[in-house]
Amino acid sequence: MKKVDLVLQDFRIITPYFTVKEADEFICFLKEAFGAKVEFCERRLDGTIDNALVLLTDILIEICDASAKHPPKSIFMHLPVDDVELHYANMVAAGARPVTEPTRQNNGSSDSLLLDPWNNHWHLTTWE
Repeated sequence: MKKVDLVLQDFRIITPYFTVKEADEFICFLKEAFGAKVEFCERRLDGTIDNALVLLTDILIEICDASAKHPPKSIFMHLPVDDVELHYANMVAAGARPVTEPTRQNNGSSDSLLLDPWNNHWHLTTWE
């Protein structure tokens, strides 16, 4: 049987889909906070994003602009990163609000929780 911390390292079996207001600004936030790269972006006739595929660290996420049919929704992301302190500082510089400071846990992991300007929670974690 796997230890819980090893099981958590295997998470990445679904693709997060962000539906946000001002998706272009959200993508700029992700670029600043994580060095994200846009792999694909399809726009609606009004110029808003219908679907964007963005590489965030080594995870592909999807993003679209909210609409009357699909209102904005906040989500909770548990994101494994190589350096919690670095990503924490980058997220704060990009406009995220800290909920918990980076903390080393008894099992050797580090984690932190932040809230981005679109009301998404980001739980950053690293394992040692």
